[in-house]
Amino acid sequence: MLLAAGAASAGTSVQGTIASDTTWTAAGSPYTLTGDVTVPSWATLTIEPGVEVIAAGTDAMGSGASSTRVELIVQGILQVQGTDISPVTFRSSGQWRGIRVETGTTTTISGAFIRDATYGVEVTGSGTSATITASTLTGNGKGAYVSANGTLAMDHTLVRANLGEGVYFYEGDGNLQYNTIASNSGYGVYV
Repeated sequence: MLLAAGAASAGTSVQGTIASDTTWTAAGSPYTLTGDVTVPSWATLTIEPGVEVIAAGTDAMGSGASSTRVELIVQGILQVQGTDISPVTFRSSGQWRGIRVETGTTTTISGAFIRDATYGVEVTGSGTSATITASTLTGNGKGAYVSANGTLAMDHTLVRANLGEGVYFYEGDGNLQYNTIASNSGYGVYV
């Protein structure tokens, strides 16, 4: 069950499982993740231009891959629809786990600014893929992390000033084109 509260001007607090197709709008922004938010296999989460997503510094649900850090867990479909003029921003009041794409799903992230995460975007599991376009991954532990035969496609994206690797392929495939990957503390791309 997805729990939501708050007036549009005050933003929206969310945690739990999304029950049906859901759209996060600029009018409901900022969306504060007080605990893990899961997009189940039967649902689509669409995030419109101009939305700000703020992850709490601790995970009120104590679940997911990290029981202490908030995650956006994608088992269904995630569509981030930011633009150059009106990006979708993901950040934390402390540090969060990040966007975790798993279980054979497809995620499309366009026009996003993702920071303050252990993994900006983590793609894990056979048949799981994420496409990141025209986005910025900065100030994360790793900008993007691919494991367990996941697939990452990334283009026209800035991956900069992450505390570890910019893009880390532990086990999986990738197609990186026309990106700027610079000034990360670890390798730019580790395969």
